[in-house]
Amino acid sequence: WVELINSAFYLDGVLDLTTKEIGKYLGVDRCGIVLFSRNALLAVNEYAELEYKRNFATNKNIEETSTQLRVETVRKNYYIRKALKSKTNIVETNVGAKVEDNFLHSTQSLLALPILIKKQIAGTVRSDNHQSLVDEIQGVFYVQQCKEERDWNEREIDLLQSIVIPLSTAIEKALLYQEARKRTEYAELLNNLTTQIRSSLNLSEI
Repeated sequence: WVELINSAFYLDGVLDLTTKEIGKYLGVDRCGIVLFSRNALLAVNEYAELEYKRNFATNKNIEETSTQLRVETVRKNYYIRKALKSKTNIVETNVGAKVEDNFLHSTQSLLALPILIKKQIAGTVRSDNHQSLVDEIQGVFYVQQCKEERDWNEREIDLLQSIVIPLSTAIEKALLYQEARKRTEYAELLNNLTTQIRSSLNLSEI
């Protein structure tokens, strides 16, 4: 799994591989990752068994259902907020009716682990020769069991915990790659515009 995500350059690829591979390995009904930057949703990705699949919409005006969730619902969920705030693992064997929202629809048991990524500005250096921090990405890696309650064992919890660090590294690498591509594309655009302007000026002088 680590080799697979390290070979993925794009954020979507990292998240897709992780949720699918870990979800299948653990045999859970849902496995997902949600990422936030400055309290705004950066990405959400979820692998689920067919009967528990759902979509996530950024439009706050859509009518929400159990299979069509607003991302705001995910951000405000009790367990998501608790994992982000406490920065500790959430282990819940019996979710039941403790928290009622569409994010937990049909969920019997839940595991949620916080993800913390220190994203840095490439090329900027502080006086102590360390890169300046530009942003802090927070997220939650979660699994949900829906068909029945599940008593999470130490091996399962340890497995997810061991995944968080390489996952964080892969996410950071994908974000940096994404930014590098944007800078390259922007530089190419400026170069093309400069060439066109110079060509136009040369023609007007003739």
